[in-house]
Amino acid sequence: MPGMRLTAEQVERLSGVDRAVCQDVLEDLVRARFLNRLNGSYSKLSETSISESPPLNSEGKSLSWRTRRAG
Repeated sequence: MPGMRLTAEQVERLSGVDRAVCQDVLEDLVRARFLNRLNGSYSKLSETSISESPPLNSEGKSLSWRTRRAG
């Protein structure tokens, strides 16, 4: 559903997945830039926000332009 935002607890309840597994999957989806996390809730990234967002390193941190050029 467009614009839907869910907390990890809501995703866990709706999916029936264990809390630890749910949290791992949500964080993997954020790192893969499929989901966005804001104020404790998750939503799907739009195509425009993907193109405007900086790339992330393996720890999910934003890479600066200098790091991207060097690597």
